[in-house]
Amino acid sequence: MVITLAQLVLLLGAVAFIRRPAGEVHPSLAAHSKFAARSGILGLLLSAAYWALPPSSSHSALSFLSGFAVLSLAVSLANLAAFFGWLRRSETPAASPGLVRRMFNLLLFASVTAFALGGGMLLEQWRLKRIPAAEVPMELAPDSPAGRLQADVRHLAETIGDRNAGRPEEVAKAVDFIASRFKALGYEPMMQRFSLPFGGVVTDFLNIAVVLPGKGPDAEVLVVGAHYDTFPGTPGADDNASGVAAMLELARRLRGSTGVVEVHFVAFANEEPPFFGTQEMGSYQYAGLLRQQKRRVAGMLSLEMLGYYSDAPHSQTYPPLMAAFYPSTANFIGFASNWRSWFFLRRLKSAYPVPERPGLMTAALPAWTGAVSLSDNLSFWRHGYPAVMVTDTAFLRYSHYHTKTDTPEKLDYVRMAAVVGGLESALVTLRH
Repeated sequence: MVITLAQLVLLLGAVAFIRRPAGEVHPSLAAHSKFAARSGILGLLLSAAYWALPPSSSHSALSFLSGFAVLSLAVSLANLAAFFGWLRRSETPAASPGLVRRMFNLLLFASVTAFALGGGMLLEQWRLKRIPAAEVPMELAPDSPAGRLQADVRHLAETIGDRNAGRPEEVAKAVDFIASRFKALGYEPMMQRFSLPFGGVVTDFLNIAVVLPGKGPDAEVLVVGAHYDTFPGTPGADDNASGVAAMLELARRLRGSTGVVEVHFVAFANEEPPFFGTQEMGSYQYAGLLRQQKRRVAGMLSLEMLGYYSDAPHSQTYPPLMAAFYPSTANFIGFASNWRSWFFLRRLKSAYPVPERPGLMTAALPAWTGAVSLSDNLSFWRHGYPAVMVTDTAFLRYSHYHTKTDTPEKLDYVRMAAVVGGLESALVTLRH
């Protein structure tokens, strides 16, 4: 509905521009406005039709919206180039009241139109709710990898539940649980404490870290991290008890192993709002500590939502323009990085033995792309370290993201265990 209203407003803007007196508007701008108006009409029709389409068809509508956004933007840029050429010519009228201002308004209009036409991704999120969740067996052998993952997710999401800065008692319980699990595995947890003003008082927050030694005190560092806090009001099974459980299982599997590279397993505080994207994130504090210590960081793995998979057709969505290059079924795990981390992403992908289920998809995109910068990897990028987000793609497939229904029974612990097994093999390779 948001996108549809945006299209309607932009369409009215285009019509108003077309109705300007002919002498005030360059022909290329007038042509563009007519094109944009037609684009807006078509976008509205497609959005309206979207609601009546079955899930298998609506994915095609999204792809068409995204493609039309590219066409709209291309025509906008071509007309803009023609306009600048017209300004440079000697016969440009000396008096063009308000023309430059209108040109910039049109440029803004063209950009937002392209975004709105490609923004059917929001509609896709509502469509995902119409896809039934896969039936996942809740009872697994407690001594199996899948059983251990399930037990840890249940404890964090059910026994403790909502855990964020607004619920300090639950946060303390989560910290104690993670620290006790590390101790039971034979590690000595290190608490990184930092204080921030929150709710009118200064509050202490904790990162919990353990170290698997490398070769020598100056060894390179691999960081494997997952945030343990939740979006306010949610139990956070997939986001992000699944990431914490996977990190604990990796720490269990790799304990006592040797390698040249040092491994830090870290449970981060404060990934969720209101801290996300700020220096108050636990991951930002930890990356800053490594920078202060002048440690060489080979790379960082951000374990962000690893538990939801679906074999239903068209159960996977993407940001505009990506749908043509990636599968439409949500049965894979994703590795996502910025361009500067591409070499580390390539090394990780080469070292990761892809299981039959789930498969693996990778993407290296600009850091400003929201699809790859929605977790603790962002903090390490800001300190100049390579980092990769390991994820089931969150809201691009999981309609329970940041809701009270993000509960343990929706996760596939068998596939989670397969991902952890692949990451274990990759870390062993990267350490040598």
